[in-house]
Amino acid sequence: MSCNFTEKVSLLIDGDLSDEESDLVIAHIKTCHLCRKTEEELLSLRQMIRDYEGEPDPVVQKRALARIMASENTFFWKRSVAVPAPAFAFLIAVLVVLAGWSVVRLNGSPQVPAVKRVEIRSAQDSLDLSSFDSGERAIIYKVRRSGNSLQEER
Repeated sequence: MSCNFTEKVSLLIDGDLSDEESDLVIAHIKTCHLCRKTEEELLSLRQMIRDYEGEPDPVVQKRALARIMASENTFFWKRSVAVPAPAFAFLIAVLVVLAGWSVVRLNGSPQVPAVKRVEIRSAQDSLDLSSFDSGERAIIYKVRRSGNSLQEER
């Protein structure tokens, strides 16, 4: 023999019924022997669950504690780090760009030619223009003045 109210008895014990439904189920439990027995069994099961004291296994607890302590003592470079694939790809791309830039920068820089000093032999014409040279190509004009005529030499 089965009763349609056994599920509602469980809901009543859990407190999931409205006041109206609770009054209806309580009235039914007073008249139905099967629902009264179901209520007693559910209440005893609930009490057994509350009274249960679970003790951890000392061997398992010791192993877990050793694993936790071992992970704290590992060196930084020995630890594994989870890096998402897009972040790893971005890091590799940045490193490749930096390496390419440094190679181009080192090999592609123009060499500054050594500045040759030109000595002028006469004391009148001696003028040192090397202090104005900034490493680029320089043109030096030498002007000789003899009387009224000017001659330029390049």
